[in-house]
Amino acid sequence: MGRVSPRAPRPGLLYPAAMNPIARLPMALRALHYVLLVNFLLNMAYAAYMVFVVLRPPGVSGPLMGVAHTIPMELMLKRRLYANEFWVSCAGFAIYVAVTEMLPRMLAKPSDDR
Repeated sequence: MGRVSPRAPRPGLLYPAAMNPIARLPMALRALHYVLLVNFLLNMAYAAYMVFVVLRPPGVSGPLMGVAHTIPMELMLKRRLYANEFWVSCAGFAIYVAVTEMLPRMLAKPSDDR
């Protein structure tokens, strides 16, 4: 009576393996999925690095605050463009994760044999 059927899905970390939308994809699409996720994360890291390390005005180590009025317009424009790139990547990452990870979980019907 206490034996588990070998065909029963083993539960994953968050939900049963039968409901895992990524595990059901072919290997090439699964690899593309992870490449896209890593690409979004790397793009966000690159844009943050450019804003806070490379395009940092001399003598400023944190937020610009009052120094924003004294830095050249070209530097401020470059910083804002990289900041916009960061937020576009962040929004794209959030939308992609919501559509590929969260939506299939919300639409999946829970199994009755739990």
